[in-house]
Amino acid sequence: MTMWSTAPPDWATPAAIIQSATTERHRRLLGTLGTIAEVAVREKVEAPAMLIIGEVAAFSEELSWFESARQQALAR
Repeated sequence: MTMWSTAPPDWATPAAIIQSATTERHRRLLGTLGTIAEVAVREKVEAPAMLIIGEVAAFSEELSWFESARQQALAR
């Protein structure tokens, strides 16, 4: 069974970049497979960062339950 597809990519597929996760420099950038490279360049993404591609990236807001707690902790 192969996991690779010969079909062209769906450029509307959700994508997210998570930079410096769980640190004070943490940030989340959202786009699509067709726009995420432009977002990365415009926002000057640096390592460490991870790219998430697929429907899970569309749930970024719902999955960021820790964000407000992290911001409150940093404000102390």
